[in-house]
Amino acid sequence: MPADPELSSSPELPGDSADKHLSSSSSSSPSSSSVPAPRRLLSRSSLHLSSPGCSPDLTSAVQQVPESPAGEEEEEARPAEAGRRHVARTGKEAVTVTLHGASNLPAPREGPAPRPYVVVKTSRDEQQAQVTRASSEPTHSPTWEEEVTVEIDAEDASWEALTLTVADQGTREALATYRLPVRHLQPFHHYHCRLALPREQDPAGTSLYVTIVRKGSVLPRRDGMDYAGLEVLLQGVTAPLASPPGALVAVASIIASARAYRDSMAKRPAACPGVALTTVTFPEPSAADFSLPRTARRGCPQMTAPAGPPEKPTWNTSFLFQGRDGATLFSEDAALAIEYYPHKAMSAAESTLGPLGYSVLPLPAGVYRRLAADGGRSGLRVDGLPVQGTELRTVAGAAPTVRLCLQLLRSEKSENL
Repeated sequence: MPADPELSSSPELPGDSADKHLSSSSSSSPSSSSVPAPRRLLSRSSLHLSSPGCSPDLTSAVQQVPESPAGEEEEEARPAEAGRRHVARTGKEAVTVTLHGASNLPAPREGPAPRPYVVVKTSRDEQQAQVTRASSEPTHSPTWEEEVTVEIDAEDASWEALTLTVADQGTREALATYRLPVRHLQPFHHYHCRLALPREQDPAGTSLYVTIVRKGSVLPRRDGMDYAGLEVLLQGVTAPLASPPGALVAVASIIASARAYRDSMAKRPAACPGVALTTVTFPEPSAADFSLPRTARRGCPQMTAPAGPPEKPTWNTSFLFQGRDGATLFSEDAALAIEYYPHKAMSAAESTLGPLGYSVLPLPAGVYRRLAADGGRSGLRVDGLPVQGTELRTVAGAAPTVRLCLQLLRSEKSENL
């Protein structure tokens, strides 16, 4: 592909005469074959909580949860990316939920502001409950940024439901409960949602901000494709930043046209988040809220957790692009786009967050040939992908760069990933 003057600051790739940015990686694939070990304390108690018509208020019956919040020692000991497995075990499905935060939580019946935490469980196996830590201070708008994964039998997915309950640490009182049928979720799609639950005395109600991914044990492969997907491991910023903005969140997606994308970024409003939230109203969520658009100018965005240290953010997050995104890969002007945002509570980020910069990695047919060749089967490394459209600078005065790895996934089945 001829060099594009606007892409002069981006690394050129095979087909763009820039093999120097790609090198074979001897490291193993970041994929894994199994659902992670439970990330939260398991409870042997069992209590079924049906989804109420609204969040509890002072006149409603008090419901309590048997699960305690995760302890700080457990939080520190668990693997940072334990939930980033791309497929479930054979015969199973997994649902990974990232709990970003909540807003406008009610106070418990006894006491002032709550110290909220979240309990995630399935309707059949309540002993598999996963829990977040409680907020460090009393608040009606907590931020967790924690990821939990629950597992179900694949044969039960058509009727199984996921229950998310926000509770208060001191009283274990259920402040808001959301019940979501698993069948509403399209496998392997990343849903970024605001779950809205009205209250009897407050129609605005409580909002829970989540990212949900339903994972099967087999990756769907499109006809005519000899690979199941592209895996991208985003490692981190390569050199320390001079004026760190704090923890950074990276948002990655596959775009059909790199040229059109950069034109849109130049015209983009200062406050324009890279992840558009879907509002889903409870207690009766509609399947239509989770339907996918037939066409999209850019693929489904996937986001990292906030990363530090501030002077040199390191994500070590693996993205999987398959399905529709996989069909867009390796076409004439296709590219991987990564946008970088300062971490902010999701409730505020909806209308005020703008990117600090972005990176564009062209994905022409030459990249596919390198990945498919014997030398690229263990992955290709990209060193020094520039961050564009940014005022950020390294301590040396240069524009920041990031490091990442690419790998084609040839197998659809979990035991081979």
